[in-house]
Amino acid sequence: MNQKKINVILAAHKLFKDKGYIETSILDIVKESNTSRGTFYNYFSSKAELLVEMNQYFEDLLNQERTLFTINYQQGDSVQLLREILYLTKKENWKIN
Repeated sequence: MNQKKINVILAAHKLFKDKGYIETSILDIVKESNTSRGTFYNYFSSKAELLVEMNQYFEDLLNQERTLFTINYQQGDSVQLLREILYLTKKENWKIN
């Protein structure tokens, strides 16, 4: 995925958190991501499609992080690993920015 598309996804994510999905327009997303409408429509046919791809982007990101975390985990057992994951999740409070 190229950086422009990621920028649109991240801008939309911020706006959806701040204003809500319904209240956020494509024009808002275009302005926040510093792109054009043409760029938006080059990547997404609609705001709904953007939402679907945004969910997939964050799911993929989470899976990558989980994989890296488990690959690098070398001591303890699976219960301890789960405890550490839960601790880190709570500590970070799922903040994305």
